[in-house]
Amino acid sequence: MRTGAPAGAAVTLALLLLVQTAPTASAAGTNPFDDAGAFSVYVREDAVLNNHETEGAIAVGGTLTVRSDGGAYALVHVIAGTGDYPVPTVDGDPTRLLIGSYSAASGVVQVKGTGGTAGTALGYAKIVSPDAPFGFAERGGYTQYRDLGNANSAAQGPAIDGINQPWSQNQAGETFRTARDSVAAYVEEGPGFAAGAACLAGLADPSGSRAHRVRVTEDGGKARLELVAGVPNVVDYADLLVGWQGAMASQVVYAGATPAADTPLIVRVAPGTTTVAGSTFGGSGEYASFVMWDLSALSGPVAFGSPSRVDGSVYGPEVDLTASFAPLDGQILTRNLVTTPGSGETHAYLFRGHLDCSGTEPTTQPTSEPTTGPTIEPTDGPTTEPTGEPSSGPTTQPTSEPTTDPTGTTSPTSGAAGSGGDDPDDTLAFTGVGAGVGVAGILGLTAITAGAILLRLRRQA
Repeated sequence: MRTGAPAGAAVTLALLLLVQTAPTASAAGTNPFDDAGAFSVYVREDAVLNNHETEGAIAVGGTLTVRSDGGAYALVHVIAGTGDYPVPTVDGDPTRLLIGSYSAASGVVQVKGTGGTAGTALGYAKIVSPDAPFGFAERGGYTQYRDLGNANSAAQGPAIDGINQPWSQNQAGETFRTARDSVAAYVEEGPGFAAGAACLAGLADPSGSRAHRVRVTEDGGKARLELVAGVPNVVDYADLLVGWQGAMASQVVYAGATPAADTPLIVRVAPGTTTVAGSTFGGSGEYASFVMWDLSALSGPVAFGSPSRVDGSVYGPEVDLTASFAPLDGQILTRNLVTTPGSGETHAYLFRGHLDCSGTEPTTQPTSEPTTGPTIEPTDGPTTEPTGEPSSGPTTQPTSEPTTDPTGTTSPTSGAAGSGGDDPDDTLAFTGVGAGVGVAGILGLTAITAGAILLRLRRQA
């Protein structure tokens, strides 16, 4: 009996199947917030900021309005949040504020940049379209952009204090003006909004394999999340509404892995949603850089936030967001933005999750539920099928077969590595790449595929 060649062919084919099934990984990954250009707040069109202050850097493609009550709005590096972020650069200058134009209905933006460690850039203010009645003037030795026809503008607004831009009579306002003709030309350096939305939609697809679909269990009003380490984890926003009468969970806790750069948590908000309740996902600043509120499937007006702290970055490039928070620990990227009066600070916990959107999708996707066999079952066998071979794969093995019986691994009955339990639903329906194609699943699949091919090739021989 010839055994060498058939055995080698079986192993080779089994390994090929495994390569097709296992998801690919991107070393660098994709970050949709690269299209915010390192600004902690990027609004593609117009922004009205009535919250307390921003710790970070702001870019507004259209018109910026701040504190229409005439108050001051500080832009600093850090006070209560984190100082661990880079200051964006515009035309070679570290920049805290980059806008298209400024509204006459504004108060005073004070571009300070204070609070960082030694060597941290304080930052400039930059404006694409300086327009009358605004102009540049001296105030306290620095350059101020204000309504030159309004005697109260210098103290009460509308004005922008370029506190780190010394006044020069001969070069009035030169450090404020940009070389390029749009904010987007400086900021949007990432994959693009269409690509970002497609990436996130692919990760959220239950039939995909690059992300783990998070199981949520209610625990006395808390939401218990079962994450898988090493891959993006996607949870449906609606599944977090386990609080009293469908409110947001009183607390989010974890069973196993916790959010990290290689284990980002993405809260996927369904199309048609117009109100999104914010939440915390750990201690202050603990996981904020690894949580994303994915509003990429939405467009138009959306109310978002909480009367207390909100963790995570908000990604909604087609959303007109009205946000409330106290504070928000994360980035904001939206089409338009209004922050409500009384809201707290925004803290620059930039999103640092790694998302794999670059590889090739598996040829065969895992099933949504574990049925009577593994996802890939040798139903049709090789190209040349011997007469009388059962269509459902091998059910008995001849005595000369290897001691490991393929039929013993046909139905997954224990949780895959990282799945968080031995419920059959845990093995495929909610596991994704980290656990749904885990070591146990791969070995079982290898045994079945190799065993079936060996049997058939031997019978042909």
